[in-house]
Amino acid sequence: MTESSQSVKNRPSAALGAAVSRIKSPSSHFGKMEQAIRLLVDRSADQPALAEVAREFGMSEFHFHRLFVEFVGLTPKEFVQFITLTNAKTLLRESNSLLTAAVSVGLSGPSRLHDLFLAVDHMTPGEFKNSSGLQIRWALVDTVLGSALLATTPRGICRFSFVKIPNTP
Repeated sequence: MTESSQSVKNRPSAALGAAVSRIKSPSSHFGKMEQAIRLLVDRSADQPALAEVAREFGMSEFHFHRLFVEFVGLTPKEFVQFITLTNAKTLLRESNSLLTAAVSVGLSGPSRLHDLFLAVDHMTPGEFKNSSGLQIRWALVDTVLGSALLATTPRGICRFSFVKIPNTP
């Protein structure tokens, strides 16, 4: 075998090796996204900015945001909002004031907590505190895109999601 035929023969495997090393398997990001979730939970009271978190993981904001959505199913902002609201609900259940709950979870005041409740749960903090009598009506509806669950409160729609209904004989 001549030297030129060896280099031609080895070229495809070298090119394939280089291509394979450039391909990132999903598992290569699991660890980083797990760390990102832990960081966002631990620092939710600080309301960390996307740029700050992306920088900690050595990524651009765009790349971190895209990966987070791909792995978690929510944007980093939505995730922090969910954690913040969950923590605020715990404090409100313990009979803390709106101001105490808002400041404790890293918000600037009761109006920010009010806005967060409306944006995520479509109810006010007061309605949440007095929700023992809250009525949620729901129905399964057929749409052109498939079956969906529709739930409403007196304030309006609180949930709409597509669902798979098992075939019934």
